[in-house]
Amino acid sequence: MPLWSSFTLTAEQVSQEVMIPDCLRPDVRAEPTHLPRCNDMNLMQDYTFQHLFPPRLASSNITVTDAGLLSNVVPMLKTFLSGVWTQVIDHMGNMAKLHSDVHFHVGPVFDYDSDGVA
Repeated sequence: MPLWSSFTLTAEQVSQEVMIPDCLRPDVRAEPTHLPRCNDMNLMQDYTFQHLFPPRLASSNITVTDAGLLSNVVPMLKTFLSGVWTQVIDHMGNMAKLHSDVHFHVGPVFDYDSDGVA
């Protein structure tokens, strides 16, 4: 699981359409034992795997492919994904449109009792 991801968004990136692939691919830089497996994704009822760097904010089809790496996904509560995380991603896009270039650092927060509050 990645500890963090860092990227810069521009207004142009947020405004363009990119093709988002349906599948995730292994990252050859990481040991296979450190990457999530398809079975892992099916075992957790309240969780899903989500991208730290959202493919929809990629600057090209090449960077969208890189966003589809398994090393770019973390387990996330489904309720967090449909609520707060979606709002954060939308806000990131709005900030990039407003300020041209915005640099972001994102990473997982470990919620030990699964209440949605770290």
